[in-house]
Amino acid sequence: MTRATASEKVSVPRTPWSRLRRDPAALVGLGVIAGVVCAALLAPLIAPADPAFQHPDGLSADGRPLPPGGRFLLGTDLLGRDLLSRLLYGARVSLLVGVVANGAAVGIGTLLGVTA
Repeated sequence: MTRATASEKVSVPRTPWSRLRRDPAALVGLGVIAGVVCAALLAPLIAPADPAFQHPDGLSADGRPLPPGGRFLLGTDLLGRDLLSRLLYGARVSLLVGVVANGAAVGIGTLLGVTA
């Protein structure tokens, strides 16, 4: 057997948070995900309009969607609906689908693991 000398360093296992703080790309990714989750959860408070409402002034005089700017920050779609509102509420639906799918996978995996 070998003996450990006093000069050898003992490595302390790093926590996931300390590893995350050292990786700039991971921090940017975490920030983007946190931003999307916050925007989705706060959609009823920050959405400028109802995402399903067809604004009479949401189309130009010749029937084309309005470009970004002014009252509609991201513009409008072909029916005159506000794209920012639709994007925020769409993020809510996407997060709900992800949470439900994850819950179903955990439930099925737990059931299969218990029966195995």
